Amino acid sequence: MAIRLYSGESLVLPPMNLHWTALVRRLSLRAVIATMIMSLLDGLEPNAVAALGVRFGRLLPAAEPTVGTVVMRWASPDVRFLATTVILCVLSLAAVATWLVWVRPCLTVTDQRVILRTGGLIQIRSKAVALDRVLAITASQTLLGRLLDCGRVDMELTHNRFVTVKYVGAPEMLRDQLFLLAEVSRRRAD
Repeated sequence: MAIRLYSGESLVLPPMNLHWTALVRRLSLRAVIATMIMSLLDGLEPNAVAALGVRFGRLLPAAEPTVGTVVMRWASPDVRFLATTVILCVLSLAAVATWLVWVRPCLTVTDQRVILRTGGLIQIRSKAVALDRVLAITASQTLLGRLLDCGRVDMELTHNRFVTVKYVGAPEMLRDQLFLLAEVSRRRAD
């Protein structure tokens, strides 16, 4: 969805996406969880499952099935292959959805306002901040953020309100641009 500009309003900076580290961060957690589940499923050998059932079988009453017999029922190679395939499909769909959210611009700077868009595929939230209401702008970066040139930008607005944009590329450059635009906007308002 393209940003609609007011009459007399012009883009100052091109619409910006989140830094690529945001995409990697979101995808890596999902990949680690899926890898752990798949390694548990594919790593179950019938002999190891039987030994697991013997160990836990002593702790369970005789009327209840042991952990090993329950696992043996679904741990056949066909079921493990199906479960692994389902997990890979879900992970692939989650990766595509994450990428579609990441590709969409999240920050647009015009000569009158800053437009922030957040959300996912189904629900999108948009916030517009008038530049003449911006009092202070802070850029912060971690050590890794300085190496990768990403960080966060905090804008302090009137009435003690704050707006934060995380995972921004070149946050110091963005801070300086926003500060200059806010000054120009305040002088125009006076």
